[in-house]
Amino acid sequence: MQKKYSRNEVYPYLVQSLHSSKTAEDFFRGHLDDDELLSALIALTCRDESDDARMEAAFWVSQFSSAVLKHYQDELKQLSQDGWESVANHARIALSKVAKIGAHEMAP
Repeated sequence: MQKKYSRNEVYPYLVQSLHSSKTAEDFFRGHLDDDELLSALIALTCRDESDDARMEAAFWVSQFSSAVLKHYQDELKQLSQDGWESVANHARIALSKVAKIGAHEMAP
């Protein structure tokens, strides 16, 4: 069973990542297959008060594989319409990954 992540656990890594912390980057890169981390990052991207945290969370969301992202298409579609382009663009990148795998699955 995967660990659930709270905002208090993830937020410090986002702040550190904004400042190019290798520790934070290693944390995120080491968990890019973790559905629970992705869920926490999407929640932060959707609802956090800090625009910097939302932007950095959106960036890390876009780094996940399409296999994990496909479970969050509705949330990604919502984020792709966000008024802040730094969030919306990363959501569109994530959606494009999901679309590519969907097209690949439909190919003969």
